[in-house]
Amino acid sequence: MICAIQSDLIRVGLDSENQMGHDGDQLSINIDDILKEVPDILCLPTITKVPENLYSVNVKAYEPEMIAISAFTYELRSKNHSKLMEEHKNRFLKKLLQRRGEESAKDYVMTMKDLEKRARRCYSEPVSLSSDQFVVMIVLDACFIIELFRYTAQNEWNDPILWIICIPGKLGRDLLLADNQLPFFVLQKFNFMT
Repeated sequence: MICAIQSDLIRVGLDSENQMGHDGDQLSINIDDILKEVPDILCLPTITKVPENLYSVNVKAYEPEMIAISAFTYELRSKNHSKLMEEHKNRFLKKLLQRRGEESAKDYVMTMKDLEKRARRCYSEPVSLSSDQFVVMIVLDACFIIELFRYTAQNEWNDPILWIICIPGKLGRDLLLADNQLPFFVLQKFNFMT
């Protein structure tokens, strides 16, 4: 994108110089027209997949063992080791809503609907999930992570399920995997809501 803009600027500069001599007014107008097309914020994908040549060498090194988070590992949710965690995500969302005195996840769903386009742009590859699948996935995953961090920060490990699912290191390892990430701004937004 930057190279294309530079070549456009050079081309415009050469054309303008040939046509108008050293008149800078037309050149400024041309540059301004080009700059109108440039977005204010650089939107690079922040969540990238592990390259296939690395992934294929050792699949276990890059695949979550306990929990599938986000779009790149969505298909792993139906595997036996991840099915149990999907139930816990639902339970954690219910606990979050109870803690907040809310009866519905509607606010989280509507917020995520508003953030969906921006969140999809964070992924380095197109996400083939429908809008509803994507929104539900992000709401469940984000609320799970927020509640898990809250438990950890407040040292509330009195939940026996946490003792079972948090096999030392495995859950933390899974949350750090490159293919197993959520857009950070979504976590920030949901955290402020909770």
